[in-house]
Amino acid sequence: GASRQAAIDAVRDYFYRGPIAHKIDEFSKANGGLIRYEDMAAFRIAPEEPVSTTYRGYTVYKPGFWSQGPDLIQTLNILDTFTDKPALNSADYIHRQVEALKLAYADRAQFLGDPAVTIAPIAGLMSKRYAEERRALINPDKATPPNEIRPGNPLPYEGSNTTHYSVVDRFGNVVSNTYTLNDSYGNGLVAEGTGVLLNNELDDLVIARPAQNGEVVGAPTYNFCVVVDDIDMA
Repeated sequence: GASRQAAIDAVRDYFYRGPIAHKIDEFSKANGGLIRYEDMAAFRIAPEEPVSTTYRGYTVYKPGFWSQGPDLIQTLNILDTFTDKPALNSADYIHRQVEALKLAYADRAQFLGDPAVTIAPIAGLMSKRYAEERRALINPDKATPPNEIRPGNPLPYEGSNTTHYSVVDRFGNVVSNTYTLNDSYGNGLVAEGTGVLLNNELDDLVIARPAQNGEVVGAPTYNFCVVVDDIDMA
């Protein structure tokens, strides 16, 4: 008989303040780690507005600038500037998508970070006109080596290998989980009794050149989120 919000809070508290959090704390202490129960118990996620764009008649929504959502939005904006449509999974189709993603991720590495400590040119990065400028860099006949791709300049237009899975049960309960561990199996350790693989994401704070997300310690380039909802499947 609990309300939907109470049920969500109970699941969150079981993970962040319950036995799983205590086991992760114990495992971290025993192995020289830095994660503590108090850190997990104090963790909060503030609701925020999604980023969005229009793509060939659809409106697409993604999480905000702490995630990889804006990268997809920018990639779709770049792809939307093409007037032709290659056959699904053809060489041209895949080439175009990969090259658009390279451009979006080059901008991500330069401009994006935790919005709590990073000021990014959001409007410019999400601009359709900026996407046209970036699209002009795509060579239709040749892949551009990643080390030759540079971030653009979205300021004049001012006014994001991760596993994702979604599970729906017969009662209409939905879990959408983007599980980021960085390297294969993260740091290779599981907190005993939890089944939770620990990640090694801190190397995202190491960059090869000065960038917005490297100016402040604690401004990671991405994170993961879990969204729990219920849907009437009738």
